[in-house]
Amino acid sequence: NIGTGVFAGADQTICTGNNAQLQVANAVNPVWTSISGDPINVGVNISCNACPTPIITPSQTTTYVVTSDSVVGLCNLSDTVVITVLNATGPNIPDAVICPGPGNFASINVGSGYTNYTWSPACCSGQFANIFNPGTYIVSVDTLVCTLTDTFVVSLAANPLPTITGDVFFCKNENTTLGINGNYTSYTWSPNGETNSTITTGTGTYFATVIDTNGCTWNSDTVTVTNSNPQAFINNIDTVCPGDQTTINVSPSFTSYLWSNGATTQSVTVGAGNFDVIVTDNFGCNDTAFAVVPTYPTPNASFSITPDAQGQPGIPITFTDNSSGNIVAWFWSFGDGGTSSIQNPTHIYQSLGYFNVILIVENANGCRDTISREYFVISELIIPNVFTPNGDGFNDLLVIENLEFFDNNLKIYNRWGTKIFEKENYKNDWDGDSVSDGTYFFILEVKLMDDSIETHKGTISILK
Repeated sequence: NIGTGVFAGADQTICTGNNAQLQVANAVNPVWTSISGDPINVGVNISCNACPTPIITPSQTTTYVVTSDSVVGLCNLSDTVVITVLNATGPNIPDAVICPGPGNFASINVGSGYTNYTWSPACCSGQFANIFNPGTYIVSVDTLVCTLTDTFVVSLAANPLPTITGDVFFCKNENTTLGINGNYTSYTWSPNGETNSTITTGTGTYFATVIDTNGCTWNSDTVTVTNSNPQAFINNIDTVCPGDQTTINVSPSFTSYLWSNGATTQSVTVGAGNFDVIVTDNFGCNDTAFAVVPTYPTPNASFSITPDAQGQPGIPITFTDNSSGNIVAWFWSFGDGGTSSIQNPTHIYQSLGYFNVILIVENANGCRDTISREYFVISELIIPNVFTPNGDGFNDLLVIENLEFFDNNLKIYNRWGTKIFEKENYKNDWDGDSVSDGTYFFILEVKLMDDSIETHKGTISILK
């Protein structure tokens, strides 16, 4: 047909992604179209459609038709050409890493079925390669028809420096849990050979061998696990007297203390009783110590006074010790400045009034007890038999000497037995103004220190 009309050229075979050039002969103003496969798309899969030699990039097998204007002596002619597209699979090499360490490399397999392998940079040849240096690599391979290319990157695996996590100190009768920071595909712990990501263990020295997602093997740091076993003791435990205190302390020294009485110091001042302290060391571990502070027997102070209810100035008063409990010492205070250290003293009061008598006794252990008692010293009541309420300012009132020291009740009767006056707690203030001269009878009741009632009876004359 070359001599008789348009000729579109011989059929061609190309690989996917490659291009081909069409070439027509014996044509005037040729125009290219397709009748199967890819539609013509100028600028996308064909460089031009009204030219004799367009460049085409079909994505599939395509039949192209070229037509020409009429030629002198010939009719309008056209011709077809078939471009067969082979779906050739080139290499698809994944990126690779080189594990740190001398002599380590990345093993590369380009794939089989190719006629030629070209490496850039020119490090290697053939289908297999061991790459010792990181970088970007290009491999071109040939088939019977196509040349195919792939690019991949070889990098040096980052050193994650696996580190053991967890407490390397723990308290007695406990365990600790160790782990590894980061994520790995394999774990082997030494020395026990466990293969979990964490281990629960006691004391000892441990490290782990791990494998990461790139297949690189790493050794962790080595840790030594120890436990803390604090032991507390309470010292300086003395026997104390009732009500006294002593200082006890815990040893050795710790980070914190909590006593049963709320104290938070190493030493604490306490009385007799049971005590405990919880100590905490610098690892947060605890121990508890216990102590009993004993007490000596308590002496019991007691005494009696003769005369018992009340005394009089200038007359000796006897104080008798009735205490119990192995007493070895006495201290008396009589309330008027006088004192004594004998067991059964006597004392003479020189003034009237209430006196606070104190006895302090001490036993052989130095323990003391104290008792006190109020004692009343007074002269006898002096009741007059006459008073003269005549307004001269002398002897105008019924005055009973020393009555002010007693609770009392005073009643006065006339000779017919009629009560003419009564006063609770009489204050020496009756002037007899409402009665005439004469002799009257009185009854005076006074309350003594022992709460007994003493009654005085007699006559009183009023002279105006």
